[in-house]
Amino acid sequence: MPPLTHFIQRSQRGDSNAEHDLYQHAYLRLHAIAQQARQRVKTRFGSDNPVSNDCSQHTTTLVHDAYLKLRSHTSVSNQREYFRLAAKVMRQLLIDNARQWQAVKRQADITVHDEICSGIAYQHIDACFAHFEKRYPRQSEIAQLRYLAGLSIAEISELLCLSESTIEKDIRFARCWLVKHIHNSDN
Repeated sequence: MPPLTHFIQRSQRGDSNAEHDLYQHAYLRLHAIAQQARQRVKTRFGSDNPVSNDCSQHTTTLVHDAYLKLRSHTSVSNQREYFRLAAKVMRQLLIDNARQWQAVKRQADITVHDEICSGIAYQHIDACFAHFEKRYPRQSEIAQLRYLAGLSIAEISELLCLSESTIEKDIRFARCWLVKHIHNSDN
């Protein structure tokens, strides 16, 4: 049993030290996931992007906010569910922040260029991802674990009990499907 699963189960049984152990064990991994998520934002939208530079999106803040949300989920029973939920929570935190930033921007006079640089791209990508998730749940889970949680192909293979070649095929399919639908609905 992976250590994280052990800490989750201990915590659910009421072990008072388990939550601290869970946080200590998961913190570095969550921090790495948050750093990767922020880096993707900077790569896509530039390092001077106001959404990525917002203090509420600093890696440590994102990890703490995600952990607080994860803590309230009692349905998580193992490492696989924990990292899947962590990826989803961090994605949602980034989307929510982009929406808040966009709402503030709407209150002022803005140009079309400013609007493009705001959170619209996050919302559009999130909508495409939600549609993909409904149609292709396994491939969506794999894509979230790979791109949002930053897990390696070997780690995903172990978590989902699927072959590495299946994981690679599903990642290629997810990437192609998402790129096609994100670009097609932009037109």
